[in-house]
Amino acid sequence: MILDISEDAYEAVWRQCILKNLAFPDMYGRFEAVETAHYKTFKWIFEDTPPSDKYHDHSKRQSFLDWLSTGNGIFHVSGKLGSGKSTLMKFLCEHDYTKAELQKWAGTLHCVMQ
Repeated sequence: MILDISEDAYEAVWRQCILKNLAFPDMYGRFEAVETAHYKTFKWIFEDTPPSDKYHDHSKRQSFLDWLSTGNGIFHVSGKLGSGKSTLMKFLCEHDYTKAELQKWAGTLHCVMQ
């Protein structure tokens, strides 16, 4: 007899299996090597409107908060070498606001994916 488990439980088991197989011993090495930003350095990322400047057309730019709450598409971060992209990512990964917004977006799924 095949185990009688819900589809959600089955998907959760598969998610965990995939994540376990993707893991490797030094997978957090780069993250740990990146310096932690001063807490005010990237406060602009949580503003409703993206910063504007005269050199770029931001008419199609979406605020990070809007993207984080809707989860539509990809939020693309680009910049020159050494401009702080990795530091920004570490800041976002560690920020309580990011975690709270992701939990809202995930709804009941956040328990399964932890």
